Amino acid sequence: MLDSYKKKNLLFKWGISYSIILCLTITVNILAYAIVEKRIVEMNNRNAIEVLEHKKQSTDDLIANLTDISYGISQDSTVRNLAINVSEVDASNRMDFFNIMEKSKRYVGVDSNFENVFIYFNKADYIASYRGNADSGQYYDFYYTDRNMSKSEWYSILSSNHYGELMDFSLKSEGEKKGNMLFLYSLYGSERFKPYATIAIEIPRSNFFLESSDKYSKSKFLAVDDKQNIVIADKNVDMEFAEEFLKKNKLESGITDYGSFVVVSVPSDDGSLTYLDIITKDYFKKDINRSRMVIIICNILCLGVLSWLIFVLNNRNYRPVKHIIDIFNDGEQSVEQDEFQYINSKISDMIEENKDFNQSKQKQDEMLKELFLLKLLSNSALPKNKDELFAELGIFMPYKDFMCMLFCIEMNEDMFFVNNKTGRDTDYELAKFALMNILNEKLEGKCFNYYCEIDGNFCMISNLCAPEHSEMIFNVICELQEFVLKKFNIKFSCGISRIHETFDNISLCYNEARECVSFRFFEGKQIIKYEEGKHIDNGGYYYPFNQEKQLVRMIKISDVEGAIKLLDELFDVNITELKISPSKSKYFLLALANTIEENFDLNEERITAVQELKRVIEKEEITFSSAKQEIYNAVINTCGKFDGEKLYIDDMIERIKEYINNNYSDPDLNVNTMALKFGITASYLSTVFKKNNVIGLKEYIISVRMERAKSILSITDYTVDKVAVMVGYTNSRSFSRAFLKYEGISPGKYKEMNCEDLRAK
Repeated sequence: MLDSYKKKNLLFKWGISYSIILCLTITVNILAYAIVEKRIVEMNNRNAIEVLEHKKQSTDDLIANLTDISYGISQDSTVRNLAINVSEVDASNRMDFFNIMEKSKRYVGVDSNFENVFIYFNKADYIASYRGNADSGQYYDFYYTDRNMSKSEWYSILSSNHYGELMDFSLKSEGEKKGNMLFLYSLYGSERFKPYATIAIEIPRSNFFLESSDKYSKSKFLAVDDKQNIVIADKNVDMEFAEEFLKKNKLESGITDYGSFVVVSVPSDDGSLTYLDIITKDYFKKDINRSRMVIIICNILCLGVLSWLIFVLNNRNYRPVKHIIDIFNDGEQSVEQDEFQYINSKISDMIEENKDFNQSKQKQDEMLKELFLLKLLSNSALPKNKDELFAELGIFMPYKDFMCMLFCIEMNEDMFFVNNKTGRDTDYELAKFALMNILNEKLEGKCFNYYCEIDGNFCMISNLCAPEHSEMIFNVICELQEFVLKKFNIKFSCGISRIHETFDNISLCYNEARECVSFRFFEGKQIIKYEEGKHIDNGGYYYPFNQEKQLVRMIKISDVEGAIKLLDELFDVNITELKISPSKSKYFLLALANTIEENFDLNEERITAVQELKRVIEKEEITFSSAKQEIYNAVINTCGKFDGEKLYIDDMIERIKEYINNNYSDPDLNVNTMALKFGITASYLSTVFKKNNVIGLKEYIISVRMERAKSILSITDYTVDKVAVMVGYTNSRSFSRAFLKYEGISPGKYKEMNCEDLRAK
């Protein structure tokens, strides 16, 4: 055993370590407390501003609506004619006043919630309103004698200049403001400061001060003008207190401390009013004080618990450590090196060994899993303990119904991951990974899916929970095809087998799916179900995707003999065995020509030759035997390379770049238009451009446009809409989206930042 000295030394080290941890914990708690309190204060202030902003926006919107309505009434031709030209009401114009009364009714109803809308005509001293028409004196006697004003004040209000302001029009009820507000708007003629009529809209106070559930609902809400006169006051405001407060204090925007009160202030949109929330300080800081107390209590408890843990751990940890040392040391009674260093080195060795073992086992499991799936597809014999192996490898097939889906992924240079500088094999794996993840997500809970690679294609085995899910799988694959083509530019075709019971028939499912993708259809079907019938009867021809891949590979390695042999096999099956008609055989010939055109970097002469061959095949201007010979010649010629091809491509790339730099503002500038301009195919153009420039042609066009846009935004005051048009975008939305993706910030933010830099300089 370790001697007493070593034991005491070890316990002393632990005590020091735990004490340091305790000190660090205390320091972190203090820092956390300061940060949390600061965040709570900021959040409290932000919430107070948001509450007032909500009230302010509601009031501003209502005032703006009232202004729009009043302006619309003032522009009515009948109203203006009566206001400017009529000095008394008689039989000749009474009907016009009646019509105005009828028009005013549309502004008073359930939607508007206005109490009254009336127009006072100064010359005629007459009022037309929703409630009825009368001279101003009679109208006052009928409706407003109970208001807190005399008749002379009534005349003064109606005949004064008003530019769209509110007036407190409350009832005489003492101690409670629950009446109405009056919005006044003057109509002018040629004399600017002489009103010919006054438009008045009476609105319930509840329209301005809706009850809310916000945490500052007990605050005193006011709206004051530029002279700090109260224009609007909430019903819980002590007017004497508010007026005295405004006389003694100068208002500041934001949140200001006024002794026992906190005032939140924001201006209206047009700057004519200032909105205030006067809040008692204790109530304003209630949440802050509560949070502060919670944090202090939690910190005290945390420190107490940690202190107790230090005491307990320091006294109990020695025995397990000694036991671990004895185990690692094979029972020896002494350890020359430090105890922790010794344990750490042993554990590190074990972790490293375990990591290597796990990686090796994972690879082995993946290989075994794919091997067993391939055996199922090929109907090979499985080991007797297959159930145990399947469970260990995570293969669960609890249901009786099975289907197979065989995916043929078309590799192309425009796939979404072309910029990752990976090879085609890696690109294929990424495309397969994307399909697997989306399928698993969409089909979760409907079936168990397993994937493997077979004959150069990607196979999915589905164990269906119920037979009716087969149609859902078909729909999901259709949606998947559209989605990945749009989002990732991944193209694929898929063959779908029928449903068969028991996993002994999985090989039958696979053969049906493979038979589906062995044929291609004249109408361009990409997802084929086996139960659609005999493929040849539906207008198909034999051209498996795996054989197309073999043909491309043979041409790339200049295996002329192998390519010709494979062509012979394809022609023999289609012409001799399937006996497709001569009129339909052109589709098969065109597919072979497309394989040559789309998979190889041909020079312009070869492209022209292939395109001319496709044209004469399409128009049926060539015999079948002659077309077949031309296909053979094209394959033989493609196996070689022209010595001058690279110089031709370099010159073409430079001309393309020059054209883009001079025509980036053309909204129709894209890969297809460039291909037409230079007389080559879009696929060939994209391929050679990316091969020689790292980025693709589409990305190059975007980069030229974005760099020009950055220059314009930096040195001009043009709007984003105008800059978008200048660099070839038809609308600012698509331009902003492209700019954000390219630069990482919006064009508006980029312009703002660069303007600030210019001002700083």
